[in-house]
Amino acid sequence: TVVDSATGVTRQIPWTEGMKLYAATKTGEANAALKAVQILRGSRVIATTDTARLAANAPGPALQAGDVIKLGQLAGR
Repeated sequence: TVVDSATGVTRQIPWTEGMKLYAATKTGEANAALKAVQILRGSRVIATTDTARLAANAPGPALQAGDVIKLGQLAGR
């Protein structure tokens, strides 16, 4: 699940074995204006990163089934 905190839009994306954060944000058609990404696993924040750090050759952490990806602004902006 990819959640855009600016619009409230939630997109369900199919999880696949070995899926990384970069692929999930591309599949979920993430809003490019949103700069912060959090991975929520249950009630815990597993990772937080800046979208500028994600790329095909640096795809971020592996996801697990049921993870929620929350997109938002960086703190202080």
